[in-house]
Amino acid sequence: VRRLRPKVDRDLETVCLKALEKDVSRRFPTTRDFARDLGRWLDGEPIEARAVSLSGRLVRKARKHRWVVLPTAAAVLLAVVGAGLFVAVQVSRANDLDDAIASGNFARTRGDAVAARDSFLEAKRLDGENAEARAGLGWAEDEIARRAAAEKAAHELALAEKAAAEALADKSGRVQNVLARWVLHAD
Repeated sequence: VRRLRPKVDRDLETVCLKALEKDVSRRFPTTRDFARDLGRWLDGEPIEARAVSLSGRLVRKARKHRWVVLPTAAAVLLAVVGAGLFVAVQVSRANDLDDAIASGNFARTRGDAVAARDSFLEAKRLDGENAEARAGLGWAEDEIARRAAAEKAAHELALAEKAAAEALADKSGRVQNVLARWVLHAD
């Protein structure tokens, strides 16, 4: 009413709109109630009819324009669900990263370079820019290389000791031959 006639009093508009309500349960129950509310307005008293709330107006507009509201609501719902899933994946990924780093650090304290490397590799896969994962992976790879070099040196030392023992045994046999000949020759 006020859209067509801006000077119409808000309370009169409220009474009229309640009388014209499409839903019967929202209208005045009787014409006598309608007449009483109009009389209150004419006498300057507070009316009993209440203006439709903002939520009520929104519901009305939504029903009237459901061909716009339904796709919009579906799009908003999909966006909210998508955002929720994205956040859940990111939280899970962050938890997995924390677990991998903690596992790598625990393996590092135990001196298990291979397990530490595997854990830090997983952490680096989850976040290639994570400084703690990169540092831990560097330590693990250096430790594995150091141990491999130590094992290689130990193996080479064992081979050298074996060769020395064989050479010593060979020389010892020659010395015994010389001594035996000398003893025979001395006789």
